[in-house]
Amino acid sequence: IWMKSRLHKPGTVDTYQRHLRNHINPAFGGLGLAAIRATTVQQWVKDLQAVKGLAPRTIETIYGIFSSIMRGAVRDGYLRKSPCIDIRLPDIAPTVVQLLSPAQVVALAAAMPERYGLLVLLGAGAGLRQGEASGLALDRVDQTTGMITVNQQVVVVDRRPVLASPKTPASVRDVPMPGFLLDAILKHVERFSLGTGDVLCRTAQGTLLRRDYFNKRVWKPA
Repeated sequence: IWMKSRLHKPGTVDTYQRHLRNHINPAFGGLGLAAIRATTVQQWVKDLQAVKGLAPRTIETIYGIFSSIMRGAVRDGYLRKSPCIDIRLPDIAPTVVQLLSPAQVVALAAAMPERYGLLVLLGAGAGLRQGEASGLALDRVDQTTGMITVNQQVVVVDRRPVLASPKTPASVRDVPMPGFLLDAILKHVERFSLGTGDVLCRTAQGTLLRRDYFNKRVWKPA
């Protein structure tokens, strides 16, 4: 984990630690490496879906972490070969993207609590990802050029939301904002008396948004 923390961003490390703690260590922590067979791994994968009810994409992520550990054991000479050979993972259904009409975007923004409606417009009007929209600060909005600088996002580390750089260097970018979005940002800033470096959308307590809380309590109901 210490090495991974040097190679990966905090949010990724948090995900790895959570999956190790909840799914990998309980299944394999008490076994010697030589006792881990391909049949053991296959049954574990089946149980992740049938017993724990995890989604196929989540299982793919967990298996990928475990498989990389086994590859490391082979590379370091602790195993002759990896048990992660010909393991069948659950089929992942292709994601169907449903785009909202402009009227639906406006209606969705209006259905949100007032302090969070801007997040909908940032996604629809500037193409910001959820974490990027949640981490956007006023000093990243250039009224003169009509551009938004995307160079930070909200991630969860040790169950706390914190600001971090985007996932990849390519995600750091300047994006144009339409007039309606700039108007909405300025109204939001005035409504909540925000300063130059303030993150635009925070909780009523002034904290950053946790994605899991926001999705469950705000986004899905709206």
